[in-house]
Amino acid sequence: MKLKKIMIAFFSAVLAVFLLVVVYTQMDKATKLKTKTVFIATETIKSGERIGQRAIQTTIDVSAPVESPEDVSNLFATITIPKGCIITPELVAKTVYEDVYTTHIVVKIDPVPLEVLKAAEYIGLLNVETSNNQTRTNVFEHLRLVKLYDQAGRIAGKTANEYSSNLVSMVEIATDNETAKKIKEKEKAGVYYVLIE
Repeated sequence: MKLKKIMIAFFSAVLAVFLLVVVYTQMDKATKLKTKTVFIATETIKSGERIGQRAIQTTIDVSAPVESPEDVSNLFATITIPKGCIITPELVAKTVYEDVYTTHIVVKIDPVPLEVLKAAEYIGLLNVETSNNQTRTNVFEHLRLVKLYDQAGRIAGKTANEYSSNLVSMVEIATDNETAKKIKEKEKAGVYYVLIE
């Protein structure tokens, strides 16, 4: 009787271990099947730059609605990709993104604190034109910001002395040739106000 109990206990233990191994194996397979590989930017990659070694492979849940190209190292960013962002097909191209912003112009603006524009990549410009008792608003959007200048024409934030200012009074922007001509023409109507995009 005692031997029978020992045998039952032994076979029960063997069965329990077997079931644990089966369950663990199935869970491990299920976990592997539920992930997919994506690339994440390890630092901010600016528009037009080659990604190179600035991305790392990681796995995410297969149900997440994002995908990465198979290899991003030889691809170029079509827009600025922030650090930590998953690199998806719409953020990259096989060649350098075609740049339509071929003309650079400097425009006077209503002074803005440097901190407001420091992180901006694109801005808009707005001014108001009055003629014959009629008011018209001139608005230009999606202008690429290149440089910021203080009232004396120095690059804003570059100098730190009693004569430097934390106000931006002029901006260098890049746009297409036609828009650049219109902006300079309408600059005569009055000062431009910056629109943050």
